[in-house]
Amino acid sequence: MAKELNKAGVELHCDKEAMKILKGEPGLKLKAAVKADWGKEFLALIAAVKVVDSLDEALEHIAKYGSGHSEAIIN
Repeated sequence: MAKELNKAGVELHCDKEAMKILKGEPGLKLKAAVKADWGKEFLALIAAVKVVDSLDEALEHIAKYGSGHSEAIIN
């Protein structure tokens, strides 16, 4: 998925775990996520990526930071 987002010019703001997973992929536009990235509407080709341990953790993160229209859970 990251490769396809990259083809569209999307920059990924990654938490530490996502960065570990994606940093080996050449050419991806990656930045370390900061707390302000969660819950932010970037209004640009940017997506914040967080790896969680469970569906419940994903839902809690979305409940706290979600905008109600652009969240996704990917398994």
